[in-house]
Amino acid sequence: MGLQAVPLLSPCGVFPIIHWEDGEISTVDDSELPVLLPELKDYKPGDGGQSPLANATEWLQVTDKNGRKGIRETNTMPQWAGSCWYYLRYIDACNGDAFVAKELEKYWMPVDLYVGGAEHAVLHLLYSRFWHKVLFDLGLVSTDEPFQKLFNQGMILAFAYEDAAGSKVPTDEVEEKNGKFFKKGTDIELTQIVAKMSKSLKNVVNPDDVVQKYGADSLRLYEMFMDPLDAVKPWQTKGIEGMNGMRPFGQASLSPPPQLNA
Repeated sequence: MGLQAVPLLSPCGVFPIIHWEDGEISTVDDSELPVLLPELKDYKPGDGGQSPLANATEWLQVTDKNGRKGIRETNTMPQWAGSCWYYLRYIDACNGDAFVAKELEKYWMPVDLYVGGAEHAVLHLLYSRFWHKVLFDLGLVSTDEPFQKLFNQGMILAFAYEDAAGSKVPTDEVEEKNGKFFKKGTDIELTQIVAKMSKSLKNVVNPDDVVQKYGADSLRLYEMFMDPLDAVKPWQTKGIEGMNGMRPFGQASLSPPPQLNA
């Protein structure tokens, strides 16, 4: 993000700011951008709880052409900073002079519809709105609110499996025998539960695997028939098998009609 041609953050989250010994605070010259992080061997905080960058004295201390001494800003911004204004940068991603051209921002903003989980309302969107309102107060954007409407999609549930000790077992390591579930190659019986897809539960379905086995069209059809977008719904791989059986009908309907001889 930037004002005019000077970015407020370098790609690594460093503020390109210098504090001079006479009290002046300035941005670095354009020719010195982007400001890159130094190599550090010690990541312990500096004296007084300062950033570890305060220990990189060679990088920290600067001198201008007149001999005036200064130190670089050592505070950094977390990656959340970038995720708070990406929708503005997408409008004009190749602009090297400003974070977005005023005419493009005025044409495209605000966002008509934001589709995201319910947690977005109290996390990402909260911070994103805060940043946007600051930009609005500074006269850098034309809208007071960045998003006109929020739609919460439903959560996709999936089967997960755990042993008697409560340890989760990845779904690809589970086999069914006579209506019961076991860890493959063992007699360890597992309990089947229904929960949201998550890495911790080891029940995430990789779309690439589904496409490779059944094809992208079958996956798209299954998703279309999974209930309304805002509904909580279970994932059933067997349902894709049914959709996969419909592919010949779709291919037949798209094929040119046979030529009939008079």
